[in-house]
Amino acid sequence: MAVVKEYIKEDDPAYGNLFLVRGSIDFQAGNFSLARAQVEKARNSFLPIFGKKHPYNARTLVELSNINRKIGKFDIALEEINQAVEIFEDRFGDSHPFVAEALEVLGKI
Repeated sequence: MAVVKEYIKEDDPAYGNLFLVRGSIDFQAGNFSLARAQVEKARNSFLPIFGKKHPYNARTLVELSNINRKIGKFDIALEEINQAVEIFEDRFGDSHPFVAEALEVLGKI
């Protein structure tokens, strides 16, 4: 990541997206603790730039919900996915694909 910091500054959304992608890869590999750490870094990168009600934050909440579901933390997963659905619906309306994806995750909890 040191090389990346030379080209992408921490206040650039691409910086947070790198962590989000790394978290997704770790999730697919079954390394849920590392995935969670990466997604939380992404969220911590996005929040100061965009705030809590932005779709980037909702995207991280979907990923965190998936991770928590996989490790059996269903109450936390439910809280996160409900927040994500609310953000997506407020921003895009209830028929947007992001809402549908979040509701699909909700259905798995």
